[in-house]
Amino acid sequence: MIPTRIAAIMFLATCLLNGRLAVAQETQFYYDYQNHLIEMNFNDDTWMQYTYDANGNLTSKIYNNTDYFPITVTAGSGGTITPGSTDVLYGGNETFTITPNDGWYISEVIVDGVDVGAVTSYTFNDVTYENTIQAVFIQNGPVENARTGQFYQHLQDAYNAAQNGDTILAQSGTLTENFTAGQSMSVTIDGGYTPD
Repeated sequence: MIPTRIAAIMFLATCLLNGRLAVAQETQFYYDYQNHLIEMNFNDDTWMQYTYDANGNLTSKIYNNTDYFPITVTAGSGGTITPGSTDVLYGGNETFTITPNDGWYISEVIVDGVDVGAVTSYTFNDVTYENTIQAVFIQNGPVENARTGQFYQHLQDAYNAAQNGDTILAQSGTLTENFTAGQSMSVTIDGGYTPD
């Protein structure tokens, strides 16, 4: 890694240890021509290197020849993903839990640009590059009973609560789930609607 321009700054780093200001160690910082931090060398012979893509986004961290890759987490309004954005050791695994707030539902979880469905957890296995995970939450469920206006998270729940002759509306997109229908009533399932 030979950057176009390197600026080295040496100073005594300080840290707060048990409420006291303490000298940590002498550190060298190296920057590339875009002022991205690319390397830190510590006086205890340890070091950290950073790599970036063409857009300047951090793609990996290497600590003493051990790669770490960032997993960037984005949770939309209405819920959380835990843990938040983190760095994962090369070849490591990281599991994320997707939790909607009360009255909200998971609409979709997008991993590295691919919709993996309305899952409540996702595990990155054998991490060897940077990754992203995003959750989209909706306040109403993806299934609605047209007669009652009641929203449901699952098609089965809407069917179980339906009366003979009801129409169940499923939002646009893919809704994949196991479904059991009784033969004693007639219910219409209509897909592809957009909620108000």
